[in-house]
Amino acid sequence: MMNQRVYITKPGEASVLKLIDEPLKEIAENEVRVKVIATGVAFADMMMRKGKYPGAPGFPFVPGHEVVGVVENIGREVTNFKKGQFVASFCKYGGYSRFVHLLEKDLVLIPDGVDLYEAAAIILNYLTAYQLLYRIAEVQKGNTVLAHGLGGGVGTALLQLSKELDIKLYGTASAKDRQKFISEGVFYIDYRTEDFVKRMNSLEPNGVDVVFDGVGGFNWQRSYQTLKRDGLFIGYGFTYAAEDSVQSNEQQFMVEEWNRILHTEKTSSGHKGKFYSISKVSQQEPNTILEDLNQLFKLLKEYKIKPKIAHKVPLEEAVTAHQLFEKGIDGKILLICQ
Repeated sequence: MMNQRVYITKPGEASVLKLIDEPLKEIAENEVRVKVIATGVAFADMMMRKGKYPGAPGFPFVPGHEVVGVVENIGREVTNFKKGQFVASFCKYGGYSRFVHLLEKDLVLIPDGVDLYEAAAIILNYLTAYQLLYRIAEVQKGNTVLAHGLGGGVGTALLQLSKELDIKLYGTASAKDRQKFISEGVFYIDYRTEDFVKRMNSLEPNGVDVVFDGVGGFNWQRSYQTLKRDGLFIGYGFTYAAEDSVQSNEQQFMVEEWNRILHTEKTSSGHKGKFYSISKVSQQEPNTILEDLNQLFKLLKEYKIKPKIAHKVPLEEAVTAHQLFEKGIDGKILLICQ
């Protein structure tokens, strides 16, 4: 029996993605063979492809953080799943495949009535947003929050999930999202034309309770200036690194700040500081991934969250999917694997 997987063969443009035919491995006793229905395309995939993602496997490797599919076969020791069930997993790597072998402990059953494509669209972004809000920041009703990149995947998820918390949300985004955010009750800041520090200092002179910053670089320093004295800064991404050239002093700042926050839970400004990495959480606290994914599927079934799917692209056209992503899209891109 054969499998097809999309490999990043070497660092470079989207053309380095190659669909490879290979024999399907034998299933281990504690594994579940999942026939993949859909997998998501993420910013992290772009960074991996360009060789800029810390901790990525050596080339060649198969990207893909999120998988939704149907159980095709189970190992002899598997007890919680059976053939024909629809399942989901945050799998870190390997999602760009027709079939994947996953450990039973890493799978979640998708409830009846949940759209499978929407399920695939929430795994990475909504799981990240949910854990940022509830587990890392422990945001409370009435808190003031600044979130950067509110128009992106995690930002959209933060916006939808924060409605349950009744917080005052400020967000930076591009001008095209202006009306959408205003209609949602978000205090919107155009990061291209406005100085978000000056704007926030005028709107919240005493500062906000929490900042979520997925940008990185010197943007962190500016985010600190919007916090209350006892405010919390959370860094969870490094989109600044996607630029073709990154200044050496900015890179040096990031290294020093990373080490400072990691060891002291304080920023260079003296504020409380934390990092979030879903990959790290999946290794150290895997049960929280399963618990929160189950909660998200419940919210999805109750129509309390609704991901926007921009494109569904066949697996064999992964190059096109990456090109679409890099042009800028409003919504999630899914690779359809069957």
